[in-house]
Amino acid sequence: MELPYNPSNAASIIAFAKTLVGKSLTSEFSDELGRLNISNKDKGHLGKMIEKLFFKYEPNSNAEADFREAGLELKATGLKTLI
Repeated sequence: MELPYNPSNAASIIAFAKTLVGKSLTSEFSDELGRLNISNKDKGHLGKMIEKLFFKYEPNSNAEADFREAGLELKATGLKTLI
């Protein structure tokens, strides 16, 4: 499978990540979300969904960086709108 970014190039990874701005995982990946075995009680569930659905790699608990060759670690946080 050809990835839409180069996992060994930091600029490529960052440019690809920026395409997530303004998107919703639910609307972009609704067909795939139901097949994921990721619990909402897991505090890292958002990051795991992004790893699997967007960056197309299996989430893991390795101590090394997510994008080792590029020297980048993926960090994700949810946003909550306060009214």
